[in-house]
Amino acid sequence: MWHFSRRSLASCLTVLSIISVAVTSSSPRCSCGYAVSSNAPNTSSTIVYTQSLETDFLHLYNLKNNPCWQQQQYNVTAVAARGPQGKYATPRNVVLNPLVSWDTWTGDGVLGGDPGLRVWVNSSLVAGMVPMGEMVSLRDDMIYGSYRINMKVTGTSGTCGAFFWYRNNSEEIDMEFLSSNFTDSSHPVFLVMQTPASAAAGYNAADTSSYQISQLPFTPDTEFHEYRFDWSPTQVDFYADGNWLKTLYYTYPLAPGHLSLNHWSNGNTQWSQGPPAQDAVLVVQYVKAYFNTTDDGKNEAFEEGCYLNKQSTSCTVPNEVGLVPAGGNLSTFFFDRGMCGEKISAKGTASIFFSSSRTMAMTTTKPIVATTRAPISNTTPANTPFLSIGAASGTAQQRATATAMSWFILVSMILWWVFDEVL
Repeated sequence: MWHFSRRSLASCLTVLSIISVAVTSSSPRCSCGYAVSSNAPNTSSTIVYTQSLETDFLHLYNLKNNPCWQQQQYNVTAVAARGPQGKYATPRNVVLNPLVSWDTWTGDGVLGGDPGLRVWVNSSLVAGMVPMGEMVSLRDDMIYGSYRINMKVTGTSGTCGAFFWYRNNSEEIDMEFLSSNFTDSSHPVFLVMQTPASAAAGYNAADTSSYQISQLPFTPDTEFHEYRFDWSPTQVDFYADGNWLKTLYYTYPLAPGHLSLNHWSNGNTQWSQGPPAQDAVLVVQYVKAYFNTTDDGKNEAFEEGCYLNKQSTSCTVPNEVGLVPAGGNLSTFFFDRGMCGEKISAKGTASIFFSSSRTMAMTTTKPIVATTRAPISNTTPANTPFLSIGAASGTAQQRATATAMSWFILVSMILWWVFDEVL
């Protein structure tokens, strides 16, 4: 009896070890990065990024202790805000209004009206400041990447809605919407790169080369649209609904920053104007970012994951082309939906999902990490650049080989034990 039990135990351990090896060497989605294609006139190429940050605000029901985002609270005086009024950022002006049910993609939010993240600007001043809303990403290690937001801006005159990468006041990439500039025939988006030149001009980029105005071929205050900027070492390409708008050229020092989205007013007649005559709201339905990091630990983990999963692929990020009418089907693709606490099942969250109405493409290319170390693969096509920085000690190949050898020895010992008992 004891002999049978020991043999059974050994067999079970063998099976478990083999399963563990299979799981370890399986191919998680996107373990070799996210491939982003450009249709800008002078940058028609594909770049693979290592990191992602995806948030589905249609199915996010709680912002408390969120792993991805933080509501902001601060005061800025009128002088510091460079306007007649100051700015008062309060978490009360960043409000979730998700869909009623976790498994639907249409309908009103739980508070009524357009579902998503509501970012408000109030009409009533508080101690000479305009109440506003702002939220920033907790990840502050972001560099080159493709940054996207799906939103409907306000049509109430007197506010500025903005989506931007930020490091400091002279290193900032913005897409800004001034509601006072919207007319029946004009719907501009302001494309701005804050630089030392704009800082020297009182943080006014209008007279620098890093400033453009692009007319949108739609009404941004009546429908949801995706806005995007792709930042590479020497330029930034701006898009709306996957269609290229403009390219701005500037080389920032290679240093990390974070994402921000805000909605504000300070009464400045040259910019936001306002304050609005009534409370104004901007609604965000998702943010998607595919980017590189300055975090050596994350770079090391990426290299290990890509090398260990030799059969895995990078994920091709689709262009989101076309409007999403208010009240329409809002489903979209996600590679890592659930990473920010969204509810995507009756039991809670999960790590990978994409909706059935949009397709997610996979590529078979494996990128080379452009560091001073030996490449982790020598099969990458030369036309698939991979923007990466940072170098950690050791190599992914060495660590992966050591892990594989450990598993091999463990399985061999257990198999030897089983055969010894049987024979």
